[in-house]
Amino acid sequence: MIEESRTNLLLWSEDFTQSEWRKNQGATVVSDTSAGSPLASGSAFLLTSPNGHADHIELLSAISDTGQTFTSYSFVKEGSSGIFSHRNIALGGTIQDENHFFNFSTQSFTDNPSGTAKAVQLNDGWWRISASITLNNTGHTQLLVRSAAASGTATGNVYISATQLEQASTPSTYIPTTTAQVTRAADQCSRVLGDEYNNDNFSVYADLVWDGLDSATDRYILSISDTTVPSTTRISMRISQRETVQIVVANSGALERILPLVEFPLSSGKNKVAASLADSGAIILSVNGQSGTLSAPSGLQSTASLMTVGAVPNGAAALNQGIGNVSLYPRALSSEDLNTLTALETT
Repeated sequence: MIEESRTNLLLWSEDFTQSEWRKNQGATVVSDTSAGSPLASGSAFLLTSPNGHADHIELLSAISDTGQTFTSYSFVKEGSSGIFSHRNIALGGTIQDENHFFNFSTQSFTDNPSGTAKAVQLNDGWWRISASITLNNTGHTQLLVRSAAASGTATGNVYISATQLEQASTPSTYIPTTTAQVTRAADQCSRVLGDEYNNDNFSVYADLVWDGLDSATDRYILSISDTTVPSTTRISMRISQRETVQIVVANSGALERILPLVEFPLSSGKNKVAASLADSGAIILSVNGQSGTLSAPSGLQSTASLMTVGAVPNGAAALNQGIGNVSLYPRALSSEDLNTLTALETT
């Protein structure tokens, strides 16, 4: 996973006994590790809503601006209620109230008003439940969690381990907090090229798990450049806002997108991508077993000494997705070879 910098905006992200987490109606929360924990810290709590829908715990974030999108998530495990309520509220002007109810038995949402709720199954019965909200007005973003159904009939409890709220449209990896918000630095994955690199004829390959763009921003899979300055890029593979793979190069010191005649969209889930550059100036792009040939511009960056994975050479435009095997070949593979390399397994 190559990720950009993110901040967990919630305090006490894995200690719900703190006073910042306000307990409403008859809601109670106590430390309880009997169900295990998805975290290395071992954090786990039992949240009980004895009276139904009104019982919850809640926490406010700082004031934010109109149009900003936030994503929150909770690590939870089924308790006696069989239900978990993950609720985002925007307080400012007209209140936005989006309550998402997850049913552990059916492993689905009975209510998903924002259309953004997702459930990711973890180990030992734990789940990550997330949802996003885009603010219509300036105000607070509030996270409420409870173990009751919308009707208020599913009283009982649920296990909860940690929560996160971040300014983004998709969740990132967990960032623990205590008395203050915590910001994680952007990932940087690069290496200086050596004898394995043939500047005149080479190929690159990567496989990744794609879950959709998290913002209206192009994301980079892999870059070959001379320095960390993007304008020295010899070749990059980029995911466009249309969720297709493109080639980007530096042409006379300016970044230039090269579009294949047929654009290759990514699939949800696993994808394989590769590209080659030959001394003839031919560039071949292959995505999931399909390829197209492009022509390098006359001002193409002539040298390279650095390979960056999951971002542009300076670390920006991070992929924010899982990336697996990455390979560099000291020769320009043919279309047939690249298509064989990127062909997805069939079952």
